[in-house]
Amino acid sequence: MRKKLFAQLKRNLRDSLPTPILTFIQNLRNKDIIDNFQNKSIKKNFDKVYYENLWTYKNIKSGQGSQGRFLNFSVKLIKKKKYINNKIVCSIGCGDFNFGRKIFKLSKNYIGIDIVRDLINLNRKKFKSKKLKFEHLNAINGKLPFAEVYIIRQVFQHLKNENIKKILSKIFKTKPLRVIVFEDVPKTKFRPNVDLPVNGFLTRHYLNSGIDLRNYPFDLNFKKIAECKSPSNKNESKLVCYIYEKKNI
Repeated sequence: MRKKLFAQLKRNLRDSLPTPILTFIQNLRNKDIIDNFQNKSIKKNFDKVYYENLWTYKNIKSGQGSQGRFLNFSVKLIKKKKYINNKIVCSIGCGDFNFGRKIFKLSKNYIGIDIVRDLINLNRKKFKSKKLKFEHLNAINGKLPFAEVYIIRQVFQHLKNENIKKILSKIFKTKPLRVIVFEDVPKTKFRPNVDLPVNGFLTRHYLNSGIDLRNYPFDLNFKKIAECKSPSNKNESKLVCYIYEKKNI
């Protein structure tokens, strides 16, 4: 009982702090992690995550979010809504393809892109199909392949806001039919889109924040269509799906 009361008091105090003060305090607490990713290129940061196995869980390089309940939720939603059926699809940040391999056969063509070259090379060896293609690409600086549907699953949560804006700007220039974004956010009320100090390993959870593309500084015409809460009380998060759809599809 005391532990629950203390945890609630701690949450209340955290939630009452102005965002700049909360961010300053939490960044100090995570100084060592931030220093390891500060002033490095985005490619070097994600290479570090990959080669040092910072997200590896049960031999899956892309981490817990690419397994279990969150994975099953994502796959079932895509299949049920038929969002990618017979469409050209681009998955930005495809990782080790643990998600994509379960849905790509529904598409007309499926392009998986990732910033880590060795990960893309490994996917090319493991997954073979005429409708499947993998490209080594930095989505922030490189030219995105054309697609009718773009899927960005648990990628934006690791990026600074300015880089999320760059990717979305490129996507919308192609005039897609749909943009599907999955994000891991806190279970309870959170402060949307508090900026990260670095790109890479961290998510906004430690700032009691998460990505919501409907809010500032994005203010985009996305709808929240579904969410899946983590079954564990220790992991106070939920996976949310936001979708943009072109009018009169």
